[in-house]
Amino acid sequence: MSNAKKATSTEPPSSYLAGILILLVIGLFIARQFISNQWLDLFSGIYLLLVITLLLPSAKGIFKYLTILLLVLSVVFLLIEEAPFQVWIESVTINHTLVALFISVPFLGVPIKSKEYLEALKQVYIRYMQNPNVFFFLTQSFTHFMAIILNVGSVSIFYQLGGANPYVKSTRTLSSPLIRGFATALIWSPFFAAMALVTTYLNIEWANSVPFLLGFVILSFMASSLLEWRLNHKEHEKTQENIAAASESGEERYLVPLQKKKLFELGGFLVMIIVSLFVLEQFTSLSMVTLVIFISFLFPLFWLTVKRRFRRFIIESLRYASVTVPLLKKEVLLFLVAGLFSGAVAQTSFGVWIAGFLNDMYGGYIGVSLFIILTIIVSSLIGFHPIMIITVYVTSLEPSAIHLSTMYFAVLLLGAWGIATSISPMTGVSHLLAYEMKEKVVNISLKWNLGYGALSLGLLLTYMVILHETGLI
Repeated sequence: MSNAKKATSTEPPSSYLAGILILLVIGLFIARQFISNQWLDLFSGIYLLLVITLLLPSAKGIFKYLTILLLVLSVVFLLIEEAPFQVWIESVTINHTLVALFISVPFLGVPIKSKEYLEALKQVYIRYMQNPNVFFFLTQSFTHFMAIILNVGSVSIFYQLGGANPYVKSTRTLSSPLIRGFATALIWSPFFAAMALVTTYLNIEWANSVPFLLGFVILSFMASSLLEWRLNHKEHEKTQENIAAASESGEERYLVPLQKKKLFELGGFLVMIIVSLFVLEQFTSLSMVTLVIFISFLFPLFWLTVKRRFRRFIIESLRYASVTVPLLKKEVLLFLVAGLFSGAVAQTSFGVWIAGFLNDMYGGYIGVSLFIILTIIVSSLIGFHPIMIITVYVTSLEPSAIHLSTMYFAVLLLGAWGIATSISPMTGVSHLLAYEMKEKVVNISLKWNLGYGALSLGLLLTYMVILHETGLI
């Protein structure tokens, strides 16, 4: 049996159907970028409603009831406001952009998952990451930069690589940098739905927001490392004992030659992608999301063709369509329903009410900023995905109505989204690590990252005040 058949033959027919159903969402999005037609928009809205209907039965647990609640509230709001059918269609397509984006991006990671690159990274862990503080900083850095392309897949990869380190054994020292590296990548990466949502609806360019967002990311990195310094220093004694034991037993795992060429090649791949996106955004009229989608499919094709591995491209394409895409059913349903809900809320007077509430209750921009940050973080702690409340904010609330600039509002929302992701026990990354490590999800997310979250909140608020008072945004 061929590799291509092995990659797909074990998948049930329902996976193929779900894959095709979801992949058509990308095709419709691309078509809408190049064809301005009301009938195409109408068909897209009806199709997305169909997708919600077909995926809803697959939802389980609290997520299912939360989704149903949002759907019911959406219908109620739209009926009360006597919204025409066109508004229903526009509401369900609000997050069409986001869904098309996060379905596409996983394919971009195909070249990176090559065994040769992973083996080269594994040797870095074994050779140079024997000190817990070095281990923590580099794991957070590696996860961060890989998450730009691989999203949550980076967490799985570096969990395995970190587990291969024979000296650093602390569960907290491994899990915390993975979560924080992922969460900070979300703040500025153009390949995350967070960025697509904010830049699309606030009408700002990704390239213009990057300097402000990276400023906060750097502060978060410094705070994260300093916060864990003492704990990791205590772990250093245990690590030294493990190193001594390994030397006495004559282990030579770290003597495997380091594949520097592969490491430079991997770094070059990541840099090429970011630079390509930056250049294309500046010199083409295409939206950032459209460019990301094209790059997600064309870059792996280009890279694997140059590497003379086109056959692997075919195999991974089949695996992507039949395995990876169907696994995104929950996220597709969540984002589409969140968009419909925000569209329904936008028909009400919520935007005017919340603006008046914030201005009357808090007055100054500092109080308003704190309120927005806290509502995003607290709602994520009790089970709401940050996309729900942030979608409502960007579609219902005008920054000028609360005396904030558009860029200030964007940086505030993305920074709060990153903090919420790092401490919420409801995120997919927290549950992934809890499952892999056989640890309580509350420990991995909230307990071990609460101090980091509180410090990051203070840093974000201070950072925003500095940017505002200096007139930068």
